[in-house]
Amino acid sequence: MFVVDIVGGLGRRARNAGTAGVVAIRLSGAVLRAGVSLPRAALGQWWGAFARQIQFTAWDALTLVSVLALLCGAIIIGEANAQAVRLGLADTIGRIVVAAGVREIAPALTALIVAGRTGTAIAAELASARALGEADALDALGVDIIQYYVLPRVAGVAVAAMALTLVFDAATLVGGLIAVQALQQMSMTAYLDSVRLALSVSDVYEAIGRGLLNGAGIAMASCVSGLIARRTATEVPRAVSRAMMWSSVVVIGVSALGIMLRVLA
Repeated sequence: MFVVDIVGGLGRRARNAGTAGVVAIRLSGAVLRAGVSLPRAALGQWWGAFARQIQFTAWDALTLVSVLALLCGAIIIGEANAQAVRLGLADTIGRIVVAAGVREIAPALTALIVAGRTGTAIAAELASARALGEADALDALGVDIIQYYVLPRVAGVAVAAMALTLVFDAATLVGGLIAVQALQQMSMTAYLDSVRLALSVSDVYEAIGRGLLNGAGIAMASCVSGLIARRTATEVPRAVSRAMMWSSVVVIGVSALGIMLRVLA
């Protein structure tokens, strides 16, 4: 019986994962169609929801992201400084900050912050709308749920995540500069020159691309988690938990994709 329960549990999980994957693919197509066919009369409502989503995701989290980025840059410098100086590689400190902080840590950590704040909120909102019958009422009135709920959130979170990633990158570099000056192991000019040589335009484009992909993927995963919730109040915390797990998979997948593309290039 124990083995049967384990196999049955794995089967249910695989079935649920497959269902969620199918829903995500269908929802992606529906979002694209909704964006193309958005009626002119709904543009005011759409832009309002889009702006509110950016405000909640980016502006309201700006202080948190900036503080974490400053600490991130300082921690990277603190860990790398002793070894770099001991080995005579002090001129590579700026490159370490760019490689570890700007290219890898900043996009991933920013995306996880977005997932924890915004993704869970979206999942809870949509699951609550399902539980309270709001989604069914809007559907009965002829309102397109994808255009009303999903499209502005996917677009808003994508833009906000991209902006926060760039802010995180900049604050990480500033945090590294502050740490270097505090440790008195490298002049400001030498640090800035090292960063300038290590940082390229492609790094900025990569940060923009990864921010957009992370944001859109997190919003999509959170919307799917909320929309597949059953019409009971107990589904709300489950939807939130699913959204966080699926968003984490999105972040890891985008990070792996970025590393693969960088290696192939």
